[in-house]
Amino acid sequence: MSNKDVVHKMYEYFFSGNLEGVRREVFAEDIRWTMPGRHALSGTKSGVDEVIDYFGQVPRLGFNLEMVALYEFGENELMEVHRVSGERDGKKLDPPIYACAYHRLRDGKIAECEIFVAEQHYIDHYIWAIADLKPIPGRLAQPSSLEDNKAVLRRHFEEVLNHGYLDVVDEIYTESYVLDAPVQTDGSTAAKGLTKGREGLKRRATAFRAAFPDIHFTINDMVAEGDKVTVHYTFRGTHHGEFLGMPPTKKKIDVSGILIAHLVNGQIASAWSVFDTGQLTKQLQGS
Repeated sequence: MSNKDVVHKMYEYFFSGNLEGVRREVFAEDIRWTMPGRHALSGTKSGVDEVIDYFGQVPRLGFNLEMVALYEFGENELMEVHRVSGERDGKKLDPPIYACAYHRLRDGKIAECEIFVAEQHYIDHYIWAIADLKPIPGRLAQPSSLEDNKAVLRRHFEEVLNHGYLDVVDEIYTESYVLDAPVQTDGSTAAKGLTKGREGLKRRATAFRAAFPDIHFTINDMVAEGDKVTVHYTFRGTHHGEFLGMPPTKKKIDVSGILIAHLVNGQIASAWSVFDTGQLTKQLQGS
């Protein structure tokens, strides 16, 4: 087969569900596959087994892929352009996007693939969030690496807090999750309170996003050790809803804090967080 035939064969097998054919005829044993974004399937997959696991999950995204062009350059390099559209749970990838895939082949098999998407907004679109996908069987039973744990915390800030994807809560937190942090779950004036369980966290995230619809958390620094991850974060937003007993002020806030999370089998089991509530109140009062 020519190099172009190998790429076409990959999609033929993929859409027919013949993953064994992909493994046997298309992928090198040490293949590396990189997907952009900050979602469940983003990042680099290494080795044919891990990439095949990835391929087995992808059809559940609910998207359609149409190859537009396939360019060959050099002896073993190809660049593919495809059009992506999709719909899941009533949410559409609209308008469709165009993506590029760089393929490097070795001995007639794909050894490397990297996906490039120009529209940054769509990298984090719900279509890619895949909150309803279950972990690959047995994956969570294995000890999580420090990088795995850090990736979970990135999802906490990006998907749950910044984007409000509350169904992600069921995936990355244990059922008995407890958060010890300033401000009660409902955003009341109590100095400190516990947020318990997944539903409690959903209410807390909803309260913050209702008070600050444009809220955005930025990770300034993150350190992982053992089963704990410490994050120095900053959150910014505009006060458009009642918070801390105060009616909307339309004032902007910029407050930093620290979160220490304890993870068990790849899920956040408990967390302690502190931020400067005095500074937050001062900013809301405009003093």
